[in-house]
Amino acid sequence: MSDQSSAQQPSFLSDVFKLPLPDLPEMRSAKTSSSTKGPTDAQRTMLERKQLRWVIYDEDLAERVAQKADAIAAKVEIDERDDTLRTSWRGRVYPPHTSTLLTRMVNSEEDAREWIHQVLVHPALACVRATRGNGIGGIVGEQLYIASSPAEEAKAIADGLFYTDRFSKKRFDKIQKNPYIADGALSNAGKRAARFLWPGPDAERIHHDTKLLVQVWTEMLDNNVQHAVLTSYETTLFFYRPLEDLNTLFMSKSYRIEAGMQNDPTLRAIYAWMLSALGSLDVELPRVDADWKTRLTTYLKEHPEEDTVRHGVDVGSVESVGEGLRTAQARHETGTGRDTRSITSYRDRLQMYADPPVPHGAAPGEDEAPSERSSTTGRTTPHPPPPSPDTTPKASRVLPRSAPSAHEPPRSMVPPDDRQEGSSRSGRHHAAQRGTRGSGASRGRQGGRKGGDVL
Repeated sequence: MSDQSSAQQPSFLSDVFKLPLPDLPEMRSAKTSSSTKGPTDAQRTMLERKQLRWVIYDEDLAERVAQKADAIAAKVEIDERDDTLRTSWRGRVYPPHTSTLLTRMVNSEEDAREWIHQVLVHPALACVRATRGNGIGGIVGEQLYIASSPAEEAKAIADGLFYTDRFSKKRFDKIQKNPYIADGALSNAGKRAARFLWPGPDAERIHHDTKLLVQVWTEMLDNNVQHAVLTSYETTLFFYRPLEDLNTLFMSKSYRIEAGMQNDPTLRAIYAWMLSALGSLDVELPRVDADWKTRLTTYLKEHPEEDTVRHGVDVGSVESVGEGLRTAQARHETGTGRDTRSITSYRDRLQMYADPPVPHGAAPGEDEAPSERSSTTGRTTPHPPPPSPDTTPKASRVLPRSAPSAHEPPRSMVPPDDRQEGSSRSGRHHAAQRGTRGSGASRGRQGGRKGGDVL
């Protein structure tokens, strides 16, 4: 055992996740990475009701689960007094040991798979065993294993959900960095979905990201699971399929391993996701903008010329609708725009008319509304309107009969829609207002289910 290993000897399971992961292996060439297979005929002809239709980017999807797992891992003590257990535990879990037998040059997909399993998947599984066994003795006590598909006893973590394709760091950037999907441009609206158009039999030139999402979604359906992990060792993403919304897939941020990075969160997140898949931790989903999908659908119906995406994630419509909403929100907050200014001005003038300012130095009681007075019987009756210069004998002419009284807002203050509405009621609307004192018209988790499935 090296001095470095002794200095970093964990006391609790949570300390294991603070150890730096091995540096990334070299790729012999850019062509070493296997190309992602396109959709099969069965996938292309999948029933529409089973197809993926919406993708929701939730940056902290896995992080919320990992934070719950931290409290569990902090209670699992690492007792290495047993020499046999200590050797087995360190060789399977500690990053300084997990990559010792692996090639430093990735030549094929098989090499990449070995790195993923030996450095990420198997160590995370050993940590899950230790958690369920209340100590490192659990790594040999419970037969929780990695297999190609779930077993009848529901104890297998499906290997098919851990993809080995080495995609570049920029994958899924369009959806992860879009401000309207990431909830950065529009506040308090909830997470928003992006349309996903399933590639049909005639789809050609399918994008790499689309192929990956089709693979992930199909594997989740075939294995009847809600949790999935997509990793290339360098980059790892987490997916969740809620049973309440059968055509929607939640996607986490990308976890990227950097050389010499301390407290790398990747192994910790995989461990937490496994615990959740086994039913030990709930997945808390964020609030989703319930109106967003309708807005997208309506927009594309009204602008068919912009409905140009044939398959994959449709970020273009998100940009169009999101930009429109952001502009409208900005106008509302700043009071700009002709419609906003007109409504605001109308409301201000109407309020000033209904509640006129009290003259400076007015005597007590003089601030009472001039349209009311109390009689000896206790009844409140309107004051007669004050004489207008236009109605005295000196007036050169009288106002038309339809002119507003002193207790009505001038016609110029009434929006066009209200003018038309009032004129169609034979004056009854205005007559009713004259005897009324008023202040003026005012217009204007998912909770994650506790998973019983497995990865």
